[in-house]
Amino acid sequence: TTAEHQQQQPTEDELKHREAVETEKRAYKQCFSKLRDLKTTIEHVQRLVERGRVKMQKDFDVWYREVCDDKENNRRGGGGGVVADNVSPLASQEVTSVGYRRGSLSGMNHVSGSSSSNSGGTYNK
Repeated sequence: TTAEHQQQQPTEDELKHREAVETEKRAYKQCFSKLRDLKTTIEHVQRLVERGRVKMQKDFDVWYREVCDDKENNRRGGGGGVVADNVSPLASQEVTSVGYRRGSLSGMNHVSGSSSSNSGGTYNK
C-alpha cells in the first residue's frame, strides 16, 4: 500500500512540471487572444484598403472619361482641354469574386499584390 500511496501523490518534480505546463498554457491563451484581436483588426484594415482601392478606381474611371471627352472635343474643334494620348485605361479590368483581375492588359496582379505574368489564360494572377 505504500507503493500505491507514492504513485497517487505527485512528486515535487512533477508538481514543478505541472505548474510549468499551466504557466505555458496561460501564456499560450494570452498570445492566442492577442492574435485573434490582431486578425480582426487586420481584416478591418483590409476591407478599408479594398474600399479605398475601389473608390480610387471609380475616381480614375470618371477622370479618364473626362479626359477622353476633352480629347474628343479637341478633335472636333472644341475648346481647350487636357489631351490624353498616353493614358492607359485600367478601367477595362474588373475584379472577379475570387479576387483576380480580368482584362486584356498582361502582367496585372492578383488583388493581394502578388506578381506573376499571365501565360495566355483569361485570368491574370
